[in-house]
Amino acid sequence: MNDVFGTYDVMVGLKLQKKFEISIKENLRKDLHGDDARFELMFNQNDGLWDLNFALNYVNGFQEEMSLEEVFRLIYRFLFKRVERIEERNKDVN
Repeated sequence: MNDVFGTYDVMVGLKLQKKFEISIKENLRKDLHGDDARFELMFNQNDGLWDLNFALNYVNGFQEEMSLEEVFRLIYRFLFKRVERIEERNKDVN
């Protein structure tokens, strides 16, 4: 819980190649809803992962009353669909 903004923050690592930066950002801008929806994305050269932080409050389906299991499932589905879309889009380009 972010006390300053009153949001539930998610901090994860995405195992996608660095070349997907634009696609990742486009997908997040499209799929995080609300005027205040923001995210931070930074490629970590040390481990080859994208460090991604975003507010769960702006993910469709999130409710404060959800159990931890429900929240983890929501986060997983949200990220899985983004990665799947990015990989599918890249497959069509190659």
